[in-house]
Amino acid sequence: MKRTTEILVATVLFLVGAVWAGIKPVGFRCQTVAGLYADDVICDIAQRPTEADFIEDGYTPFTTWAAFSSNLISDIDSKAMSGIKDFSIHFDTDIDLGGYSETKTACDELFAPMDFGSISNIKLTIDGDNNTIKNFCYIAEGENASFFGKLTDATVRNISFENAYVVAKTTSPQMPASAAVVVNEAQNTSF
Repeated sequence: MKRTTEILVATVLFLVGAVWAGIKPVGFRCQTVAGLYADDVICDIAQRPTEADFIEDGYTPFTTWAAFSSNLISDIDSKAMSGIKDFSIHFDTDIDLGGYSETKTACDELFAPMDFGSISNIKLTIDGDNNTIKNFCYIAEGENASFFGKLTDATVRNISFENAYVVAKTTSPQMPASAAVVVNEAQNTSF
């Protein structure tokens, strides 16, 4: 009986640890809509308790922010290469990125910025729909650190940040790194 109880307790602790490891899944869905003069793309971003919660709504879920961010950028880049120029990104929910762990002295989640700098000739609107990015943590070494990386010809509105921890460690005096919560480099961009 004692051994059964020990196994049960160990299993429960393992499952609880697995649930709390990393962030809740984040997903996106991008839809092409016919505009007055050209096609537009609207991408919705949401965070849900489980990956299964996304399936019904047509979202593609990811269990890490890094995978989510690189796939969203890749999807937008492929649509831009096909000639689409107007993109809107909407945050349908708050996003919780796990934050900074004092005990580990590190971020709880591997972060990759939503960096649209490599995508040229697009008009981008990012609308937080009054949602909040919570517990954003990014520690970069030898590179700039921010949530959006670089924005050009963009509008950012209705989004807030809560409990952000951003550090850029300079690894070479010839290439100093800088840190900002929202964006490191903005050209022709309004907030």
